[in-house]
Amino acid sequence: MSANAPAGSAAVIELRGVSKHYDNGAGMLQALKAIDFTVHANDYVALVGASGSGKSTLMNILGCLDRPSEGRMHFNGTPTQDMGDTELSRLRNRHIGFVFQSYSLLPKLSALENVAQPLVFAGVGQGKRRDMAARMLEKVGLADRARHYPSQLSGGQQQRVAIARALVNTPSVVLADEPTGNLDSASSRVIMELFASLHGEGQTIVMVTHDASVAAQCRSQVEIRDGEFVR
Repeated sequence: MSANAPAGSAAVIELRGVSKHYDNGAGMLQALKAIDFTVHANDYVALVGASGSGKSTLMNILGCLDRPSEGRMHFNGTPTQDMGDTELSRLRNRHIGFVFQSYSLLPKLSALENVAQPLVFAGVGQGKRRDMAARMLEKVGLADRARHYPSQLSGGQQQRVAIARALVNTPSVVLADEPTGNLDSASSRVIMELFASLHGEGQTIVMVTHDASVAAQCRSQVEIRDGEFVR
């Protein structure tokens, strides 16, 4: 299955026949079943489904946080199944931006320092990474909160810091897992407006959500049920 891709856009992620199963102690649990899925450049796609449907497992595979039990995955045309852990870690750092429901900010670091963290791992010098992080905070409307710590920020502000962190390495794709799940309606609206703006600038975004109103704001939606796409 493919999202409704813009004409002529390149494939960022391709899954072919991807399955995932786990041994839960009582037998094998099939979380994904022979998934075919393509994410094209500048897609803005929502993965929707109930709890236990397989959408989080799929997101982990898309983000190279987990490996398929069977099938093939290509990222920007490169097969990932033969990559070692170090190669996958480098791919994640350079090409994938993650946004989580719980924000996942480091509490003892300022907003600026949190945004700069991926650049630390990428080996960017201190002065340059501070400048890059500051530009990203300005982009998400939080330039005046650069020195604030997570505990001094609202939930919506923390999520905007997390989005700035996801963007700082100019990733090929942003993967957002229930990014509005912990937010009130006003903060959710701000976050979705920010995602729409980023997509308008050409950013590729895949979003997991159980919220139909959030999914409806994405460019396309794909429903997953019992580890399979609903056609």
